[in-house]
Amino acid sequence: MTETTPQDPGPAPEIVSLPAAEAEELRKKACERDEFLSDLKRVQADFANFQKRNRQERETWGQMSIQNLVRDLLPALDSFDLAVQASAGEPGMEKFLEGIKIAEREVFRVLENQGLRPLDTKGKPFDPNEHEVVCVVETSEAPDQIVLEEVRKGYRLGDRVLRPAQVKVARAPQPPADPA
Repeated sequence: MTETTPQDPGPAPEIVSLPAAEAEELRKKACERDEFLSDLKRVQADFANFQKRNRQERETWGQMSIQNLVRDLLPALDSFDLAVQASAGEPGMEKFLEGIKIAEREVFRVLENQGLRPLDTKGKPFDPNEHEVVCVVETSEAPDQIVLEEVRKGYRLGDRVLRPAQVKVARAPQPPADPA
């Protein structure tokens, strides 16, 4: 193993005295340089912040555009569901029903590629962030505050609820009031 030795920097630089006027001019130029450097760094930081804000705004606008488009298409998905329900069991409607199902799957596939997911509701505890109660059913066959039935599908786009599901929720039967 070889040791490295520091190289000889050579002769020390010669110190030159400047006349007072030139030294003052040099100090002014150094201050000016420092101000310009400070301004340049500030402008670079401002520009980097501008680029970051601009990128975030573009992403937000893009997400909002997708959200608005998907929200506008949800009634079409509802219509597909209604058409399937109305045609089910009708004689001679098998091919029509199959066509509707194919179209529904294709539209949902496109929306799913944008991040749309249906909310899982039936048998789940009621969650006001994901569910909208349209009916409360008193029953002892299901635990209190459990979703019994989905009236209209709810959807999530990414991590946000786009449309809450309309549901029927169980409520434990209330004991009769004591006529005292």
